[in-house]
Amino acid sequence: MKSYQALKQAINNKGIKTIAAEMGISAPLVYKWCEPKSETDVSGTDNPLDRIAQIVELTGEIGPIAWLCRKANGFFVANPSKSRMTQPTYIKETRRMLKEFSDVIEAISAGIEDDGSIDFNECNRIREEWDGLKTIIESFVIACERGMFATHK
Repeated sequence: MKSYQALKQAINNKGIKTIAAEMGISAPLVYKWCEPKSETDVSGTDNPLDRIAQIVELTGEIGPIAWLCRKANGFFVANPSKSRMTQPTYIKETRRMLKEFSDVIEAISAGIEDDGSIDFNECNRIREEWDGLKTIIESFVIACERGMFATHK
């Protein structure tokens, strides 16, 4: 699905004019976001999804996408690259998952040990460790689903 199609599908549920009014922008701009961009269109009307994709591409940072996933009550996990799995071993990946799980437990323990409660900063560290663990495990499962750990006979 193209970015303009995703926007059109989402916006059509509520209506372009309603969305434009609630966002404080013109309806023609929203209409333009929901159409394919022509090769000759240089008016700077890339839709918001294309702009975010460009920021990620230019910076190499997935922070904006991860933020959007959190805003949508979700979590971003990048697909594993095949190059990273050239000589995969279950043991190596299992150790990595266990280490990350240990880091989560350590963050929780450290938070509770000092004063018997977990404050905001400690909670942030726990969230960071937990998100890292989820990412590693999801990448492992995706790699398994893609047959990246299968023996080829």
